[in-house]
Amino acid sequence: MADAGVVLELLAVATSATSLPDALRVVGDAVGGPTGLGLTTAGAALVLGAGWDEAWATVSASADEGVAPVGSRLGPGALRGGRGLPATPSVLGLVAGCLRPAWEQGAAPASALRAARDRHDREAEARAVEAAERLAVRVVVPLGLCLLPAFVLLGLVPTVIALGSGLL
Repeated sequence: MADAGVVLELLAVATSATSLPDALRVVGDAVGGPTGLGLTTAGAALVLGAGWDEAWATVSASADEGVAPVGSRLGPGALRGGRGLPATPSVLGLVAGCLRPAWEQGAAPASALRAARDRHDREAEARAVEAAERLAVRVVVPLGLCLLPAFVLLGLVPTVIALGSGLL
């Protein structure tokens, strides 16, 4: 599975040197896998004269049946958690959402791609911190269940026995 940050950065670099369809095809070939296939398919459809929505619908058509189309309503993360391409729908949805203004209005895509990459990196870091915090909470209970009896047996029991034998 291709990391969204890597794909977005590769596209930012590639679009600064070549056309958008060629950048999609080159990055798709470099990334490989289902994500790369989706990018390559969309780039090839754009070269053949397909419109933006039609090109991304081609990506869905090349996937398994029952897959939701990657169309005009895509924004960053539009397909997360829902049905989409079997590979990494969030990556393809993010790419489609970032590159739409570049294709339709001629806007420079590099800044939008890098902003999306930064946003993705911040979200990934937040998810990692949250997972670490959940793990810390889950580790406390077993650790307490192991250490508390050991503390009682090794620390308190000998002290109580020593004090008790001194009183007798």
